[in-house]
Amino acid sequence: MVRVYNCHPFASQLIVPVQHEPDTFCCGRDTLFVVSAGCKIEAFDITESGCQPLCTFVTLGKVQKITFSGIGDYLATIEEKSKVLSLRVYLNWRGCQAQGKSRVGIRMVGHVLQAPFKGAPKDQMEIVEMPLSEPPLSISCCPVKGDLVVGCHNKVVFFRLKEERLDGESPVLDFERFLIVHVSLNLLEVAFCSGCLALIAELEVLVVKLERIQQAESKSQQQTFQKEVPGSKGIEKDGNDSAEASLSQEQDEFILFQSPLELLGEDTWGSGVLVSLEWTGVEGLTGELQNNLHLRQILYRRFAPDLSHIYSVEETALHSLQLLPMYSAGDLESGAGSGRKDKQLLSLFCFFSLPHVGFLYAVGNMVQQLSTYNYPEKAKQAVISPQFLHVITRNNLLCYTVRCSAVAARDKDPEMDTNNKACPLFFMPVSALRMQLFIGLRAVCHSRNHLILLAKTEGQVAHRQNESKKGSPQMFKTKAKMPSITSEPGWNLYCLQMISTVHLCREMVEYSKRYKACSPQSYVHLLSEAHLMLKAALLDRDLCNQTDSEELEPAFKENCAQLGDCYSQFEMDDFHLALPYYKMSGLSLSDLISRRFLWENEPQKFGKGFMYYLKHSIYEETEEPLDEETANQVLHVFKLAEPTQIPHALCSPCMRNVCLRTAWDHLERLSAISPSPLVTLTKATVALRLKDPQKYQTAMERYTEALCAEGADEESEEEIPQLLVDFWEAMLIACTQEVMVQVLLMKLVSVYIRRTARKQQLTGRPLKTVEDLRNSCGQFGEIFSWIQTINASSSHPEDISEDLQKLQSILCGSSIDVKSVLPLLHQLPEDEGPGLSIHVLCSVRLGECERVTDQLLDRCPEAVLPFAKREMQQERQPLWWKKLLPELCQRTKGAGGENRVLVSSLKETLAMVATTLQPLDFLSILPDDGVASFFLPHLLECGRKNSIT
Repeated sequence: MVRVYNCHPFASQLIVPVQHEPDTFCCGRDTLFVVSAGCKIEAFDITESGCQPLCTFVTLGKVQKITFSGIGDYLATIEEKSKVLSLRVYLNWRGCQAQGKSRVGIRMVGHVLQAPFKGAPKDQMEIVEMPLSEPPLSISCCPVKGDLVVGCHNKVVFFRLKEERLDGESPVLDFERFLIVHVSLNLLEVAFCSGCLALIAELEVLVVKLERIQQAESKSQQQTFQKEVPGSKGIEKDGNDSAEASLSQEQDEFILFQSPLELLGEDTWGSGVLVSLEWTGVEGLTGELQNNLHLRQILYRRFAPDLSHIYSVEETALHSLQLLPMYSAGDLESGAGSGRKDKQLLSLFCFFSLPHVGFLYAVGNMVQQLSTYNYPEKAKQAVISPQFLHVITRNNLLCYTVRCSAVAARDKDPEMDTNNKACPLFFMPVSALRMQLFIGLRAVCHSRNHLILLAKTEGQVAHRQNESKKGSPQMFKTKAKMPSITSEPGWNLYCLQMISTVHLCREMVEYSKRYKACSPQSYVHLLSEAHLMLKAALLDRDLCNQTDSEELEPAFKENCAQLGDCYSQFEMDDFHLALPYYKMSGLSLSDLISRRFLWENEPQKFGKGFMYYLKHSIYEETEEPLDEETANQVLHVFKLAEPTQIPHALCSPCMRNVCLRTAWDHLERLSAISPSPLVTLTKATVALRLKDPQKYQTAMERYTEALCAEGADEESEEEIPQLLVDFWEAMLIACTQEVMVQVLLMKLVSVYIRRTARKQQLTGRPLKTVEDLRNSCGQFGEIFSWIQTINASSSHPEDISEDLQKLQSILCGSSIDVKSVLPLLHQLPEDEGPGLSIHVLCSVRLGECERVTDQLLDRCPEAVLPFAKREMQQERQPLWWKKLLPELCQRTKGAGGENRVLVSSLKETLAMVATTLQPLDFLSILPDDGVASFFLPHLLECGRKNSIT
């Protein structure tokens, strides 16, 4: 689904001052190259004031395709001369031609060190001939390392960009052919970026990654590949035989198409496309390194032709293949020179298009389809950038939003999608921001902040007829002074300047307000689109100019506050997003409270999202203490929205400045409506702070000690406040009645188990730590060392919470009746560290040491020895040789001696048993099939100690 809006992504429209009709063109970061008259290349510097001529030079043949690499600052072309296609690279074109000189040197690739070129003038342009065994069809440059990739009929040739430094001379760039990838597709286009290769045939797409793996993995991969390929060939051959037989009979009546297919990740090897590598004389790669490089297929998609829109099959072919990288802020090089510093790739995306629909995939850390773009009419070409997708049809320029920054933000920051940070989802519907009218569009190319369009008409049509009648003169204006093109009015080359990110986002915010009342979803959607554009600019500051860059951070925070307002005000399923967006806005709780009270005529001021944010901020205890006015406002909010939360709020340290008289009045009203032990305890606390012993005495006399202890029954099991837990712990310290002690212990154990099982965050900082309770309360025991070992081995250290340690401490003591705890254990699964520790503690207390031994050997073998040293004493000592030793012998044998923990435990067990048993008894328990060299030292030690005794 595509949402359609009418925004203005372009700031101005200029005419590029070329003298002859362009054949083709390409763009660099801020450079435009236009090919005209077949062999003439004009270079322009793209600035805010227009395209300024930079230089002009002539190629050796008629240019069919051209591309530019910022890394190495070179042009690569496919040229035709005498009906022969050739691949050439133009180096050092900028310096010599800018000075009006015409020195040109021609050499073969790899011959940079030959005598004629040693000491060549620094201002001489070099043309590098790159011979190929087959005609080149497409070319692509890696934007990260500058490597050149050439697509032929059914193979791809890789040229590595390298830098040769001559004696006493400046470094010289050259290429080295190091790899050929053979593929069973008839290739149309190729794209390459940082080890990722994308290929398209007429109706097929294949994306592979060139990866380095360990030797063992490489052999396994090669074996797998060798096993799969013959089968694939056989299947393909059989299939071809039957298909050919069928076609030979009915080829005049039917055309057969394969069914559509999409394969991602590991499933891509089932595509049936055969891929093989051919290494070609690499100087820098040894044979061992070659064995550690392999191609992994990550994406394959096959389409059936859409016959509903076309008159010939050729019009259904795929086009506009691109690999789009995104970088972290500061990683992108700012110069256009031949700097060799590699860019730090953050995320990678692949785009390709059919005539009526485009597809965007993430192919970096994950492989997944992000968006589908349905065009209103047939597309001629599409170009993608981190912020937009631009599509040209016969008479329209379409501008769509993209989801690249949503993926890149998650790749960059693991804290995304938590309570601290949020970002719109990458599968959110895309938007069409603009449909701009142009007559006779033929080609499009994207520069950093500009879009280049070639339009050709059959008749003589003035370029001003191409302007959109829908455009706003304030937002989209044509410069008054433009070069006059009168010689060939049937074509124009346009340079469209993109509007600044901040300006466009502000327009989108204003545009979204018309939907705020009638369609909140559309309002939030446009704000989310603005958020992703700002996020893309923050990730890659190269997308913005200096002025815009300074405004990005404030605009981003303002957008976060607006999104927080949406999720807090409207009734939405994902209301919880108000919390991270408000946190990202940089506004304090005081600012947001004041912001809320400024809203007028709102029927639902305090929605679920705002209350979620407010409670989390108050209970998290990370906020600075609120001033008295704001704290009183917080109580007023809770009074209106959730009165039962007033006691919880008053327990937070950030509410310490609240007016105590106001707090008392709120509690008095609450106790009259919904009395509970929590309200009583909170009133008592406030009375103490008011230094009013009479009110304190009245509050405490309302409930007996037993009713306060059982107060959780009156509270929601989902939200037992920390204040009540602190009260129970304090009562347990002071309590002397055994019956009351057991009641309190069970209340605390129930709370600890529930919180541990649900991984609940505390609603406040506990008054007593586990160390405090162990030092002041006899019911809390020292946590056993083998339990500490289980805690340390947990795969999720954050699961070892304060509640879990208190629970372990109670079970390590001797006061609680373990049988009363058993009905609660179903909440804790045994296959996780926290649950395992509690289950085995209860089993030990019940005397089930043999069962515990099996559990520890299965799930945490490193804890077996500490467990045995503590628990297998006195009357349980025979378990060492009757249970533990046989189990270790059996499991060590099954593990093949590879489990070091089991082998180490077996050695220590043998050492302990050898000091306890007589030599004959010790010999009798040793396994009959054991290795003598392993057990003999322990047997000798047993005999030696026995003789000494």
